Order: sequence, then structure tokens, then C-alpha cells
Amino acid sequence: MEEEPAQPGSERRSSQRFTTRSLVEVRIPTWTALQAVYTVNLSLGGMRLSLGARTAIQKIAVETEHYKGNYPDRCSIDACEAAGALVEDLATGRVAWTEILPAAKLQADAIRVFKSELKRFASATHIRLNIYPDGGISRLRVFGRTVE
Repeated sequence: MEEEPAQPGSERRSSQRFTTRSLVEVRIPTWTALQAVYTVNLSLGGMRLSLGARTAIQKIAVETEHYKGNYPDRCSIDACEAAGALVEDLATGRVAWTEILPAAKLQADAIRVFKSELKRFASATHIRLNIYPDGGISRLRVFGRTVE
């Protein structure tokens, strides 16, 4: 007796398993480490961001899109040049921050671009966004050119 050919799409997948080796090692931080980062980034004043390279900042966009009732009234931005600085150094005042955007008014559900309001700063490796009072920021964009 002959078997009928299988219908397309009805083939059974092989149950043979292949042993694979992970090329990426993922380490999940401990709760203590997460708590330390959260504490440093949020409770000691502002959000700190490390820029991808030493940058001459030309324009910054602060977006409050989708935040219609819970947005901050004002924001200010500081910058520093501290290549290789530790998070603790940035948070505890061992690094000198310079204000590049004085407190500026924000609006609900809007994109606010700051260009002429920015103070000149030679180059920065980190920026700090301060918001007054707390509220929702959907995106922060920093535009500039890399500096050697």
C-alpha cells in the first residue's frame, strides 16, 4: 500500500534539537545595583545622559508629546566635559556642571526646540536635564557635531 504525498504545509517539523552556543552573555543586575542606579539618577537632581562622543551642542529638543496633564512646567539643562567619569562622580558634585539652558517654559503635548537660548559650551560628554516640578518627558534629543 502506497502512502499519499503530504499536503503542502502539513509536514511535521523534526523533533531533533540542536545544541547552540550563545554569542551574547546577558547579565541581569541585582536589585541592589538597580536601586543604586535609580537613586543616583533620580533622587540627586535630574537625569544624566552620557553623549556618544565629545560634542559641541548646537540644538536640543525637549518633547512632552502625549503628556497633556502631567508635564513639567519648566526645564533647565547642564553640561560637563568628564570623559571616563563614574556615575557617582557625576551625581555627587565631583564634576563641575555648567548651565547651558536656563529654566525655560514647556508646554503640554509639544516639542520645544532650543537653539538660540543655549549658552556656548566648548564641548560636552554628559548632559543633565532638570525638570520643575516633576512630570512627563517623552523624548530628549541633543544635536551637535563631534569635537576631536
